[in-house]
Amino acid sequence: MHTHIQEAGIPVKFAPTVGIAVDHRRKNRSLETLQSNVARLKTYRASLVIFPRNMKKPKAFEASPADCSAASQAKGPLMPMKKGTKPQALELVKITPDMKTVREEGQLRLH
Repeated sequence: MHTHIQEAGIPVKFAPTVGIAVDHRRKNRSLETLQSNVARLKTYRASLVIFPRNMKKPKAFEASPADCSAASQAKGPLMPMKKGTKPQALELVKITPDMKTVREEGQLRLH
């Protein structure tokens, strides 16, 4: 469900307030994508500067006054998605007369 958000150390209710979309229907089907999502969320959270509501008493997750004064507005693509590997080229095969005569529908059907 929210495993990638939880593993990144971000509370699920806090995530939408800082711009992270939460989908409760989503499932991680592979370990590689889970790890890449967790790493992406951690870098996003590290680069995020949350200004405190009360500058006199900032909370633990909010930025210090020094960080607030050093913050600047980012422009352009902030965190572009990186593709892991290139897709493999498809192998082209000539269609033979034997391939044309075989009916695959009956073989593919689950009994």
